[in-house]
Amino acid sequence: MEVDVQEQLNRRQAGRLLAALALVPGVAGMTRTAWASAPAAAGVNAGPGLPASLLADLDLLRQKRILFLHHSVGDNILEGLRAIEATSAAGARVNIQDVSAAAQGSAGLFEIRGGENGKPHSKIEAFETILSSAATGPFDLALMKLCYVDFDPSTDARALFERYARAVDTVTKARPGLRLVHATTPLTPYPTELKWRVYRMVGKLVWEDEANLKRAKYNELIRATFAGAPILDIAQLESTRPDGGREAFRLRGETFQALYPGFTEDDGHLNRAGQAVVSPAAVQVIAEALRRA
Repeated sequence: MEVDVQEQLNRRQAGRLLAALALVPGVAGMTRTAWASAPAAAGVNAGPGLPASLLADLDLLRQKRILFLHHSVGDNILEGLRAIEATSAAGARVNIQDVSAAAQGSAGLFEIRGGENGKPHSKIEAFETILSSAATGPFDLALMKLCYVDFDPSTDARALFERYARAVDTVTKARPGLRLVHATTPLTPYPTELKWRVYRMVGKLVWEDEANLKRAKYNELIRATFAGAPILDIAQLESTRPDGGREAFRLRGETFQALYPGFTEDDGHLNRAGQAVVSPAAVQVIAEALRRA
């Protein structure tokens, strides 16, 4: 049996580090910091009423037919949308319903859970298929988002993006009047537990660092390729702290975005604070795209 000498050295080095760190007061029990929840975005959940611009955006959305392909983080965004609507004294309501109701011809935001989590190509294929078919009726705007679980250290971010770009081309040809909003993929927080710090010290791979790197590479391609088109930059929103700073990390000489821990309770899905940031931004981006159509 072959022995990986470097692996043995890494393990010994990690063991010595752990033993040394255990003697430092306060370090032995170190885990992720208990981050306080970020404050709600001004004018959304922070007080009565909504800004006039957001009310106008909601009013526009409720008059249009919008397709939204998503999974659980998309559920969080829609939950935030409902919270916005509940704050509205004017009673602005977007009719959120399943895509099966789209053939009826009424206005609404039609959601579909296309494809499978962990299989991003299946989500793109579902988006392409439904918009290439006339059976679902016309839409004014469509968007799809991948999820953080669709990326791991082995993901080929460029190949995945190229598949999405081909789907965009197919959909644009099938529905020339359709407005598309592109979305960056959500992130996860930068792991700060002692185990992962030691891994980084000895040069071992930290799974979540590598996965966030792949998410970042995909997001960079979205931003660069569709720079002149509407983009819901979920990653940018998720990585912006309440004080305006950036949640980021360095890996192999590059800086990458990470999810601000105050926006999540489970290292991925958006809590109320995260929804209060992402959901109104989604409303604004969609409304601006509809006005540009």
